[in-house]
Amino acid sequence: MGSYAPGYHLTNLVLHALVAVMACLSLHALTRDLQLSSLAAVAVLIHPINHSRVMWIAARDATVASVFLMTALWLYVLSRRDARPRLLLCAVPLSALSVLAYEGAVILPALFFSVEWIFFSKGPFLRRMATALRPTAPFWMVAVLYVAIWQLVFAGQIGAYDLAPDASSVAANFGSLIYTLFWGHRRFLIGVAYVALIAVCFRALIARASVVLLAAGFVIISFLPYSFTEGFAHRFGYLGALGFAIFIGTCLAEDYGCQTLSGATALPA
Repeated sequence: MGSYAPGYHLTNLVLHALVAVMACLSLHALTRDLQLSSLAAVAVLIHPINHSRVMWIAARDATVASVFLMTALWLYVLSRRDARPRLLLCAVPLSALSVLAYEGAVILPALFFSVEWIFFSKGPFLRRMATALRPTAPFWMVAVLYVAIWQLVFAGQIGAYDLAPDASSVAANFGSLIYTLFWGHRRFLIGVAYVALIAVCFRALIARASVVLLAAGFVIISFLPYSFTEGFAHRFGYLGALGFAIFIGTCLAEDYGCQTLSGATALPA
């Protein structure tokens, strides 16, 4: 594309659209609910927190990584749901490509672990933990190898950001992320609208508790690597916006009677 800026912007838009498509496919594979999955995909596309990653040409690292990550998640869910281990083998190299594209994707094994724990494991808490570790082990190995190489290359040094490792600052940064995710342009009426939406859809959220838990996991896990950086919630909320999108899709989907996974149930064939 040379110096043709619109070409780069178009590429960013295509990548962002692919993330939304793969998020839709992954969520549909988990819930069998096309309406919920489609609404979540639309929320991903239009959320204002994503503007810097889409409009800023040099910031496509997160979108490239997210394409690989969400594709790997989709294959992982299909492999676990349909007992197709070959798909799991395909998901592992995609996870490696994800972390190579963007360091924020190092949260991928924790995300897969949460999916496994919420949707595919059953029994007492500790048994579910052990059960969830086995199929996600290859992804933990990818993350450990990446961190080891990163430490070797950069000697553990982090530059360009002001770090605040104390608990109060971490909590404040998470608060800033949630505020940005749920308030959009930070207008009071938008916040009131979200509170009203939660109140109206409370029963639906309870009925789909596993999906709501997945949404919370996306928000929390995706921001963990950046919870020690001051003032960058608006830049590091791209993956967190996926969690927000799942939450909004759950609120707006009308078919509350659809079958979804709970911690001790399996999807219908």
